[in-house]
Amino acid sequence: MRIIFLGRLADQFGHERQLDLTPEQTVTDAISALSDDEAHILTTPGVSYVLDHQMVASDMALGDAKELAFLPPVSGG
Repeated sequence: MRIIFLGRLADQFGHERQLDLTPEQTVTDAISALSDDEAHILTTPGVSYVLDHQMVASDMALGDAKELAFLPPVSGG
């Protein structure tokens, strides 16, 4: 599965990478497959999970999705 980091997450972790994940695994499982530093940041409040261009919860199964993107919290101004 293609893992994509957007915004300041891309600055920290790079733009993308590949992970071998099964359809039964969840977004949480995908996060757990990353490094401890990445997992810590990706589970902080405000980070959004986008599975094939649709926002999902962390307990969502990956299914046949091709990509999982992580969006950092957005601050207003």
